[in-house]
Amino acid sequence: MASVSTPADGGERLPPLQTLAYFDAAARHLNFTAAARELGTSQPAVSHRISALEADLGMPLFKRLHRGVELTEDGASLFEAVFESLDGIRSRVSDIRSRRRRRTLTLATDFGFASYWLLPRLAELRSLMPEFDVRITSSQQDFDAIRDHADLAITFGAGRWSGCAAHRLFQETVIPVCAPSLLKGAQDTSTAGDRLRNASCILRA
Repeated sequence: MASVSTPADGGERLPPLQTLAYFDAAARHLNFTAAARELGTSQPAVSHRISALEADLGMPLFKRLHRGVELTEDGASLFEAVFESLDGIRSRVSDIRSRRRRRTLTLATDFGFASYWLLPRLAELRSLMPEFDVRITSSQQDFDAIRDHADLAITFGAGRWSGCAAHRLFQETVIPVCAPSLLKGAQDTSTAGDRLRNASCILRA
């Protein structure tokens, strides 16, 4: 692992993250008491953290006024950087936590239906159900509610699956097609049928 060198005077040393969080709250509220209320601590604790940060940087960050405080030029510059950084951290943490809270919805179907019909519409389905993490499982085996551990299934059949409530979505239309050369020279439909029965079939969903 590569090491990162720091200047001998510690000029690039960062203040503690908690101290920056105290500064962020104080700068947003421009009031140490309101910042303390947000952070669940006391006003003297916030004041002490800010004073320690100012001593560390060697510059005042706030102007102490009769009512509240006001950022100095250095304070405003630091607040811009700290707010942007902490806001990015808050956003990522929120995303991670929300994904953990999202319920998983497993949908089982066969390969053909998944590839040609369902997956092209998956983004739209997820946008309609943002609280669910939609997962697709596909198999060419007949659907089995116990084996497949699915919440929903889209499968072919007469609608009779033990332990499941079924609703017909649409009918399947199957049309046989072949290359014209396969039927060339056939004298009647029975001859054409014999040729088709002996031909290799390619199924497309």
